[in-house]
Amino acid sequence: MSEKKIVTQGIEEMVKEMQDKIAELEKRAVEAERRAEEIAQAKANVEEEPKNALELLSKEQRAFIEEKVPVQLIKDNNKYKFDVTVVWNGKNYQIQRGKVVNVPRGVALILEQSYRQQIVAMELQEKLQNQFEDKRKQLE
Repeated sequence: MSEKKIVTQGIEEMVKEMQDKIAELEKRAVEAERRAEEIAQAKANVEEEPKNALELLSKEQRAFIEEKVPVQLIKDNNKYKFDVTVVWNGKNYQIQRGKVVNVPRGVALILEQSYRQQIVAMELQEKLQNQFEDKRKQLE
């Protein structure tokens, strides 16, 4: 009989542990539902994000940036002989070199920024070459 009592106590302890685990899981489920509701509420409160940057501009700003302006890119038979492709707000613009073409001001600004970056890069390259030459002369 004492074995039966020991087995019964073991089963009762297992049942108690299972009940405690079930209670803990139920608490977690309630907490997860509460968090899901908070997330859903936060998503509902967030404004829909714009599809592109133009949607953030006022009508006047948008008209200015989308206004067509003429650009002409230099053309030679060496480094600058191929057309230039600019992607702006999900649209591709292929610009022929050596011809005046009308593009949105946003595309023209991208081309201008690219040109400025090239100038800065060339100046840095020249500076580094001069430093290298000076060091080389010092070592001779």
